[in-house]
This record gives sequence, structure tokens and C-alpha cells, in this order.
Amino acid sequence: MSDYGKIDILWLDGGWVQKKTKDQLIKELTDTCENSRWFRNPQSQDIDIAGIVKKAREKQPGLIVVDRAVPGMYQNYLTPEQEIPENGLPYPWETCMTMATSWSYVPNDVYKPADELIEKLVDIVSKGGNFC
Repeated sequence: MSDYGKIDILWLDGGWVQKKTKDQLIKELTDTCENSRWFRNPQSQDIDIAGIVKKAREKQPGLIVVDRAVPGMYQNYLTPEQEIPENGLPYPWETCMTMATSWSYVPNDVYKPADELIEKLVDIVSKGGNFC
């Protein structure tokens, strides 16, 4: 947050990093998603999001903060992932959506046609959101 000039947004991507109860951990260990247990991350971690945001805003007043998967008091907007809400949302938001099937490079991936991406952009913006 220092020596980079004004920073507008701190976009966190660690929603799975959160404190969990013993019951939550057991449920995650036994849940199956798409016939696999590898999908889950059964860990209890506390990264002190409140402390991180407080320190960041001390150095960058007015900083916008988002953690895409964990709504809460330190988040300024939400990010519906891979979907577009039916109607506009009553708070700032952006849809995070891939242009293909993965968040990273995959050889021979299938990309959405340009006209479909433009339609999604228009739909999202017309509902007051951003497309990322």
C-alpha cells in the first residue's frame, strides 16, 4: 500500500481462507462434489481480514475492498462468479466470468463467441454492474 501512489481497490481472492468450526471441517471432509473430494479445502485459517483492511486503509484512505467469496463488513462490493444476476443488485457489484472454461490458460480451450461476450457486457452494465 506504500510507494505505489494512490491505490483504488484491494481485490482479495482468498475466500476459502477463513476460520471454520470443527463441524464445518468434518462436513467438508465428507462432502463430495462432482464425485470428488478434491474440490474442498478443509482447513481452518484466520488471516485477520479486519487487521489487513484496517492497515491498508490507514495507508490508502478511501480504499475499496472486496473478497470475492466472503461477504462481510470489510467488503465494499460483491462479485457474483460465473453468473449474471436476474436483476440489478442493491449494492455495488461485478460479475467475474471467464471468456473460456477456465480461469487460467488451457491449450485448445473453447472460448465464448465475441457476440455472446458483448451481450453479457451489455446485460451486466444495464443492471448497474461491472464485467471482469
